Amino acid sequence: MKAVVAALLIVLAAPAADATSLCEAPDDALADLLAGTWTGEPRQAIVSLDTARIRAPGEIRVRLAAGDPGLAMTTGFLDNLGIAPLDLRRARPLPYNVDRVDDVLDTTENAVLADLLSDTPCGPESLPQFSGTVGIEGGTRVEGTITIVAYFTDRLLGITELTLQNEGATLYLTETVLLRPAEPAPGDG
Repeated sequence: MKAVVAALLIVLAAPAADATSLCEAPDDALADLLAGTWTGEPRQAIVSLDTARIRAPGEIRVRLAAGDPGLAMTTGFLDNLGIAPLDLRRARPLPYNVDRVDDVLDTTENAVLADLLSDTPCGPESLPQFSGTVGIEGGTRVEGTITIVAYFTDRLLGITELTLQNEGATLYLTETVLLRPAEPAPGDG
């Protein structure tokens, strides 16, 4: 069984022949390059309520469209919050450096992503980062950020850090996911 898991990790970690590193990528046409449907797995979300931690693994589908001046992101989660599409802009200053990425991967217990992204010739400080702010007032207040760190043309790191609050409770949601170009879904023409 260990050999099967090790072989699977090697296959997952192997870069595609046409993958291009996005180290020091210029802004020109970057949003167009990243536009499309992406799927994410391994996905780990940790929801903290007081001292309880709930794990929410699973696959996610993300749609990125070239926006003005960055990306427009749509997911089922954002649709449910009523804020899709979420505008993601090229982040300056950059929200994530190596230490912050390591911290969020530790928090979400998703350290396998570090191995899947480790073949990049640079760190997050030299990679394009697109970030959007979530702010919803009402019955449940939601605030925080969703960030895409573009490592390669075929691998993006999605990081979500949100606080959800109502009269009775405060939830902290931290999620990390490796996004890869999606296979067309049935009916995607």
